[in-house]
Amino acid sequence: MRLSRLIEKGNICLDKRENIPGAPLWHMGKVAVFESKDSFEFLQNTIDYLTCKAKFNKNFIDDEKEFMKELFEALWWGGKYHGFHEAAKLANHYVNGEGKALEIEPEIYKSSVIVSDAMLALKNYIRDISSKNKPISLIKSSDPNFIRSNYALLLKQGKRSAIRQGYLLNDGALLVEQSNR
Repeated sequence: MRLSRLIEKGNICLDKRENIPGAPLWHMGKVAVFESKDSFEFLQNTIDYLTCKAKFNKNFIDDEKEFMKELFEALWWGGKYHGFHEAAKLANHYVNGEGKALEIEPEIYKSSVIVSDAMLALKNYIRDISSKNKPISLIKSSDPNFIRSNYALLLKQGKRSAIRQGYLLNDGALLVEQSNR
């Protein structure tokens, strides 16, 4: 890669730099209660800037780290308030878990419509591969061949209700049905 291209890539995030807000919960509240476009744009620009830095493996300064911690803590409060206990637990562990493993209850996944449907689609996909005497390795929902298969087609967005069924994202991640608190 040319030096000029590397410099250009290295500076891409600096062009988008926002002042880092000290209280994301305050701005989130202004968005929720007053529908503040300024606070929404301020938060979104900050998140976009930090996402850019992360993609280019740039180090975060202390203000940016503090913002991220407070952002996830705000998500924890919101999750608790709205009854999204599992999401709140994950957000809290993300910032306060100190790198330790987190045990989560499997019931939320066992009862999920999209998880059940994806497992069935993967089993059928594996059966199909096996019947053609093709080698079977570790296969998961992010496998590009599975994502392009007819088995995955019916799991994708636009084919299912996001509220009742959830769907398979283009990268193989599962978006849980939104009615599943």
